[in-house]
Amino acid sequence: MRKLFTKTVSALTAGICMFSAVSLPSVSLSAQVNAADLTKRDTIDGYYYELWNQNDEGKIDYQNTENNGFTFSWDRIENAFALKGELFERRSVYASQLKEYAVTYDADIEYNDQNAFSCVYGWMEDDKSTYEFYIVDSWGSWRPNTDDFLGSYESNGITYDIYKGIRYQMNCFGDNQNLSYMYYSVAQENLAEKSEGVCNIKNTINFEDHLKAWEDAGLKLGLMYDIGFSVQAYRSSGSAKVNSIEITKDITETNNFGQEFVYTKHDPLPTDEEGRKVYIDFETENDKVSAPLAGTEASYDTDHYFGGERSMLITGGDNGKRAFDYSVDPYDFSTKELSTGFKLYHNGGRNVRFDFQIIDINENQKSSRNLYSRTIPSGIWTDIDDLKFLLSNSKFANDVIRITPSEPVDFCVDDFYLGDSFDIKDKPLKKENYVLGDINRDNKVDIYDVVAIRRLLLNTENYNVNFYQDINGDCKLNISDLVVLMNFVMGKTKQIPKPEKETAFFEDDFSETVGDAEFRSSSHGSGEIKSAVCSDGTFITQWKNKTYCELSGLQMLEDFEELNVKYSGTVKTEKSPQFEGKVNIGIDAEFKNGSDTVKFRFSDGASEDDKLRWLGDPDDLKLAEIGGKEYYIGKIDEMKDDAETRLSIDLYPKENSIRSDEVCSFDGEIDFSEMLKYFGKEEFKPYSVKCLIASYDINGFCELNELSCTDKSKAE
Repeated sequence: MRKLFTKTVSALTAGICMFSAVSLPSVSLSAQVNAADLTKRDTIDGYYYELWNQNDEGKIDYQNTENNGFTFSWDRIENAFALKGELFERRSVYASQLKEYAVTYDADIEYNDQNAFSCVYGWMEDDKSTYEFYIVDSWGSWRPNTDDFLGSYESNGITYDIYKGIRYQMNCFGDNQNLSYMYYSVAQENLAEKSEGVCNIKNTINFEDHLKAWEDAGLKLGLMYDIGFSVQAYRSSGSAKVNSIEITKDITETNNFGQEFVYTKHDPLPTDEEGRKVYIDFETENDKVSAPLAGTEASYDTDHYFGGERSMLITGGDNGKRAFDYSVDPYDFSTKELSTGFKLYHNGGRNVRFDFQIIDINENQKSSRNLYSRTIPSGIWTDIDDLKFLLSNSKFANDVIRITPSEPVDFCVDDFYLGDSFDIKDKPLKKENYVLGDINRDNKVDIYDVVAIRRLLLNTENYNVNFYQDINGDCKLNISDLVVLMNFVMGKTKQIPKPEKETAFFEDDFSETVGDAEFRSSSHGSGEIKSAVCSDGTFITQWKNKTYCELSGLQMLEDFEELNVKYSGTVKTEKSPQFEGKVNIGIDAEFKNGSDTVKFRFSDGASEDDKLRWLGDPDDLKLAEIGGKEYYIGKIDEMKDDAETRLSIDLYPKENSIRSDEVCSFDGEIDFSEMLKYFGKEEFKPYSVKCLIASYDINGFCELNELSCTDKSKAE
């Protein structure tokens, strides 16, 4: 059976991770010097065994024998070990689930008064670290230890001293752990009776005793990886004949000592037709939801609800902080990658930011993770959909989903759900059963919706991307939506007009094809982003509290000869008090000639640093007139005989249209036939056009209301 990671070297070394390995014969081996480490892992008669020889230095010999034993000899090696015992199913058994776990061994070892020892040896792990442990009964010329002595204890009549070692950034499990800890329990008296000649050494290691002693000494336990009897050697020669090994054990469903498991293992919950494993409409009691903070209260509200007849109301004192918690049972789900969503309402009379976190209660909230932030308008139910996050792998973790307003306002939660992310996939927010104009979400359109949208307009910032409150089809909430809704409710129009073009709405990052355009959004930070994308390649997006945000729409071009692109739109930005943010609008056009490509990249709003990003010096940049317009370009881009098969050319308008902290309109037209002519690439044909907006440390809004690609050669 092949391990998922490679062992670290013996405790006698500085603790290097080994990564390369070669195959060995199935039962015995005899190896000479080789460039790679020599490694073998396999099972025989139900016992797992492993061999390792650093750099294949010197010579080792190993053979499995009866009674689960083995013989192991080493000569002039750098670092080597042999292990035989049990390999656990990964991340399935926590150390405290081992009850009366004993390793009994009988071995004849010849250390030759050199650097080697025998021990019960193995590994534990968790999400962040690995834990390598040694229970040492005998040794040759050196007694294993470290400077960090943690005390002594007795097991099976033998007194052991505890030592701890730490290695940083070991990464031995291949799971990005940053720390590797080493635990040593070393007998005070050497069980080897002499340093020269063969010594018979036998003992029963009650592993549970040692686990309890380590925990009492403040050492963290983890999930079991492997354990067995091992002979380890460093720069020495010697031999061992292990006459027998026997492992007796009881592995329980619950832990037998130390901290209690929060949840008992069980089969995952069934998945409903919408991919949810948990759905709470608050029509019945649920003991996993609560108001966790002092001075707050959770109750059921029959005056405000999204569906059914009540919701969960979180209230508190005048200036007290409020929070809603849902305790997550990890065994309810099939994976650790989950998605959650809910409906949220408050009546604070203003827009309020809500934060969504994952908190491990057992860690005194030290492990809280900010996931998302959303600005919620007053007096209207708001959909929070498909928030993705990872659960902890620890059996002791008590993860809760926490919803907290940034201001002391009471709020309601309804239709809360959780599911595995692969069941609840990314999707447009537009719901097939949504009634256009149903602002207050009561499944009908009437005067109460007019009242609701008026309230929203009073409490909503300008340039607000919105789905449920967009009525006139421009993807925004504005006064035009009120006019259309009033005309319908008052009977001046028989129906609310449907949008003229296909549109999809998204929150957070996404990748989606709408019409003939491929859209992609990516961002960093726990803030919010709302986007609407259209089948003609245009889009509208709004973002807040994002350190970086990008939205792009890509259109493929077929049978184009001479490309002309027109684009226009609006950008509104709001500077952060902490950062000097910026926004760039880009038009990327790619051309092909066989397997060769040329890409033109226009960037409006670029700073001087942006313009010099790929250049070494300001003198590398020059002003060029192309097609009657002036652009800053790199001087290297003027090389008309460039032989590169993939050439990328950056162009920056002399005058930027995009400014920070004000409304900016951009309007451009690019004749790419002039570009190709200037750079001597007339034989290249149009392949694709992409329009993108990129923001850095700034809040903002962008609407691309025109993106037209025409072929001049076919124009009348």
